[in-house]
Amino acid sequence: MSISRRAMIAGLSGVALSAIAQPAVAVSKQAARSHIQTTVREIVAILNKAAGGPVGAPALRKIMARRSNMARIAQFCAGRAWRDMNEGQRKRYIEAFAHYISVTYARRFNDFSGTPEITVGRIVDAGSKGVLVASPIVMPNGKRYNVEWLVSDRSGTVEIVDLVIERISLAATQRDEIGAMLDKRGGNIDALIKALASTK
Repeated sequence: MSISRRAMIAGLSGVALSAIAQPAVAVSKQAARSHIQTTVREIVAILNKAAGGPVGAPALRKIMARRSNMARIAQFCAGRAWRDMNEGQRKRYIEAFAHYISVTYARRFNDFSGTPEITVGRIVDAGSKGVLVASPIVMPNGKRYNVEWLVSDRSGTVEIVDLVIERISLAATQRDEIGAMLDKRGGNIDALIKALASTK
């Protein structure tokens, strides 16, 4: 069994994006470790339950909902465009964004033909940013990838605020993707919302 690097990164990023919008603050190392251990178990459970079949977007969206404030995630990824939205557009955009994220990453989960070995390792205090929890991924073929989760509890709940894979921040990457989608549509917010909501 094997899993492509792109698929593994995509799948993990769907969960990581469940809290990227919250500014990070210090959180206890034990709380951060526990949060990531649970997150990893939920990811693996989805893969095992699918057992070669399709991973449903609703299952992934439930994990995201438990780990995040979707409204703030959507706002972060909208960037400057958020300020140009009226209240109605913001509401529709948040819903469309949640749909887009869950469908996109569930589809990429379906590239998996097996499950990797994911272990929770070292924990580093990142100061005011929060706590970095390493969870290296070892593919069935033995290839290893360095993964770090940035965890914070600023909102009052322990949350993942970013995921860094091989030194690439997925929070920044997703924001760039939404920006590119908006640019492609000439800055038309309603067209962006329609595109996100129609993702299959």
